[in-house]
Amino acid sequence: FNEERRLPTLLDRLDAGADATLVTANLELLEVLVVDDGSEDTTAAILEASTHLPGRLRSIRLPTHLGKGAAVKAGAQAA
Repeated sequence: FNEERRLPTLLDRLDAGADATLVTANLELLEVLVVDDGSEDTTAAILEASTHLPGRLRSIRLPTHLGKGAAVKAGAQAA
């Protein structure tokens, strides 16, 4: 909810270096699923503009702020 300050950092890290870190740990990044819990800031716009991560980033937007539990449930159901 209202993650406009933190989201660009996450997206930059996904774009520039996540693979090297994961390879070192013998892991593979398949997809990052972001649930926007009805944010009232620019979170949705930032996610929509993140077309530089095709196939690695998927987002779900809940129509209103329903709380952490609802966001986690929506993410789990979509995964």
